[in-house]
Amino acid sequence: MGISEQRHRELIECVNSYIRSNLRATLTVKEIAQALGCDPVELSRLYKDVKGVPIKHAIIEGLKERFLLELSRNGTNSYRLRRELGFSSIRHFYRWTKAVFGETYGSVFARLSPKRDGGELHRKGTQKGYREKGTENEYKK
Repeated sequence: MGISEQRHRELIECVNSYIRSNLRATLTVKEIAQALGCDPVELSRLYKDVKGVPIKHAIIEGLKERFLLELSRNGTNSYRLRRELGFSSIRHFYRWTKAVFGETYGSVFARLSPKRDGGELHRKGTQKGYREKGTENEYKK
């Protein structure tokens, strides 16, 4: 391994470390490059050559991991989670969730958040026309 390769690997590790410590939805390649004293274009090219994915992908993966961790740990509500991840608006957060996970925040929340009191998280009210789940027909016509 040459000196330049060693330096490149150290720089990539610095990028990953910076992403972990400053993770938020508004984190940009320009900000990372400025903090590390590099040119954004060269840093992006180097990162993609070494890791095989763009820096933005690493940011999104970090956001996904933190999202899933927070949601599975304590079932954080969407407004609090949005603030923790650094999204500018709740609408932007919901759209990001749909784009990244392929399903709505409510679906991800229902699937991953811990159940409370051994029951369902969201109780459906008794609506006219609905039967108990698990019966032959769940909806009367």
